[in-house]
Amino acid sequence: MKKMKRFLAAAMCMVMVLSISACGQKESAEQETEEKQKITVGVLARDEEIINWIADQLSDKYEITAQVYSETVSIMQAAAEGSNDLNYIANIPYLASYNESYGSDLIYYADQITNSPVYIISEKYESIEEIPKEAIVAVANDNSNRGRELNLLEEAGLITVDKEAENPSALDVTQNPKNLEIKEIDARSRVGALPDLDAETMPAMTFNQMDEETQKACTILATESDQACVDISGQGLCTLKENEDAEYMKDIYDAACTKEFADWLLETYDGARIPSGYYLQSGEMTYDNPSFEVPDIY
Repeated sequence: MKKMKRFLAAAMCMVMVLSISACGQKESAEQETEEKQKITVGVLARDEEIINWIADQLSDKYEITAQVYSETVSIMQAAAEGSNDLNYIANIPYLASYNESYGSDLIYYADQITNSPVYIISEKYESIEEIPKEAIVAVANDNSNRGRELNLLEEAGLITVDKEAENPSALDVTQNPKNLEIKEIDARSRVGALPDLDAETMPAMTFNQMDEETQKACTILATESDQACVDISGQGLCTLKENEDAEYMKDIYDAACTKEFADWLLETYDGARIPSGYYLQSGEMTYDNPSFEVPDIY
């Protein structure tokens, strides 16, 4: 009987120890979850999955949430007001322009992490050489996109643009051997305009987001090189200057400059986005920060 009592007492002690241990582990796990720093990142809808990828990589340390907006000014305002910890959208010239216009104190963190080239595409032709004389070729009608797209037409050998033109337009085309009609159109009308054009310039991400049937009907005739794309300053992280030395900024930036991120980005977007952060940090490419105006949306 005494042995049985001793056995029962020992068993009860063991149950209590296990119970206390389990409670301790639960409390420890809950505490660890509570201690994860919550970070909110402002993005456009098309960029949400990039932040989600980074969030997965850093999930042991942070709870990162992508806050989606429909346009860029709201994203910048949210970061400037501190309602978001940072955003993923700005390039250097756009950020400088925003700060000047709104008197904000936002900084571009470290360097660009992604970029997107411009294509020349066509539903009618399969090569630059096939574009006939007097063909209609469209470019964007806004200053920053238009200049970049005219430069790509020049690189493809179709035209020559006046190098002294600050914001070149079709009027600054100095040589046009095929007598092309350079038509300037609203950037939002690119896809709908395709049937009426012989060719047009288009951001790779716009092409990437077209429906499959429209994509298949088109041929990419030319694209900016990765180096040319990097040279114009791509998308990066921006935050208030007071957050410049925050550990989470470095961690998020570093995650976006890894080989793993580069491989995922290239595969996910079929080359419509390039991992410029990885290229620059690995030494594969170098560049000087641009001083000219470039678009904030590619």
